[in-house]
Amino acid sequence: MICTRDDILNVLGTLELKIATNGLDPTQPLGMQGLDSLDMMNLLFSIEEHFGVIVDDVALEKNDWNSVDAIAASVNVLLGTKI
Repeated sequence: MICTRDDILNVLGTLELKIATNGLDPTQPLGMQGLDSLDMMNLLFSIEEHFGVIVDDVALEKNDWNSVDAIAASVNVLLGTKI
């Protein structure tokens, strides 16, 4: 399984956010685009559920979770996917 930008945007689309996900720039930090810390936590929980991975403290420290593209890459690391 490979996690793509679209996969992360789809997960974001399932969350009740204060911003529209269709206008997100996947290369820019989500915090700068209106997501707050609670939104980010909900996103991480949803990613764990959707992909069957565990985003623990080590994963948070070792990987970049700021932008859609960075999150997709981090999920691929957790999945052990070579892209």
